[in-house]
Amino acid sequence: MNMNVPAWFSRSIYRAQEAAMHRPTFAMLAELERTQWLSREGIEACQTQRLNYELASALAHSPGMQQGCSRPAWLKPSRPAR
Repeated sequence: MNMNVPAWFSRSIYRAQEAAMHRPTFAMLAELERTQWLSREGIEACQTQRLNYELASALAHSPGMQQGCSRPAWLKPSRPAR
């Protein structure tokens, strides 16, 4: 039994599945294609921008971050304070 499926059909099904699952697959692919040939400075700028986004998100959604990131009591400093 021959089960060949046209490529356009399988791509369409895959895109529909990713959209239904709310996955950012194609947005991530577009970002990777956009940034793959950047200079070192361009890559560092993208990394800095992404880090700032992640930190802002953590600050907005994490009570610990909103309280100033205090050190937990059980976590002892690696070196004694002077």
